[in-house]
Amino acid sequence: MTRHQRLADKEAALKQHLADQEAARQQQLAATRKQIAQLQAQQREEERKARTRRQAHIGRLADQAGLLAWDDATLHAAFACLAQLLTAPNPVALLDVVLRDLLEAPLYATAADGHSLVREEVARG
Repeated sequence: MTRHQRLADKEAALKQHLADQEAARQQQLAATRKQIAQLQAQQREEERKARTRRQAHIGRLADQAGLLAWDDATLHAAFACLAQLLTAPNPVALLDVVLRDLLEAPLYATAADGHSLVREEVARG
């Protein structure tokens, strides 16, 4: 075997070794990706179950509060109004103040011309 052939064989062996290492890295990467995908799927499933439990809990709260006596359109409108509180720093306190003011206001108001007006909120309710 000549020196040139030995160098060629050594080069081929090194190339094969590098190719084997790359193949092993690719397999490891594929296995890691598969494991991550499985963990993400498991996490999504747990989040879905938690969301379902929370939806059931909120439904029970609405039922216990007597809100299910309202028709769907009224419930939809009420939740749309509540959704506006999402940006409030203290939504419960704000809602409490608004409702207290609304409930303490007189049922009838007198217009400037002396006619009695029913509050718009009561008329809509």
